[in-house]
Amino acid sequence: MEPAAAEILSLKMEKGARAGLNNPSSILLSASAAKALFGDADPVDRTMTIDNKMTVKVAGVYEDIPHNSKFNNVQFIAPWELYWPPTTGLKDYRTDWSQDAVEIFVQLADNMEAGKVSAMIKIARWIN
Repeated sequence: MEPAAAEILSLKMEKGARAGLNNPSSILLSASAAKALFGDADPVDRTMTIDNKMTVKVAGVYEDIPHNSKFNNVQFIAPWELYWPPTTGLKDYRTDWSQDAVEIFVQLADNMEAGKVSAMIKIARWIN
């Protein structure tokens, strides 16, 4: 996810900080994942390996997301760049909205209406 995801999702941090996703080699763990992986030890600033390929540092632990949320099964959050670094040559999904291989969630400014933003996205999709 993008670094702002922790703020957009209003994650309740138990340890560490939401800003941990600003470091592309750091992750945030859910409380239940942190407990399963590290027991009662503090996981913040500890390293772990994902898929036997990527070494990451735990930047924070967030309360498990409630069961009535679309994100209730998310056990860790990693920065977008960890999986899709800018040097991969893949299309930039952040600006090319015609792609549909990923889900994009946005937080609208207080003065924006969802219908108007949706129409602007549809227009932008066909312009690109």
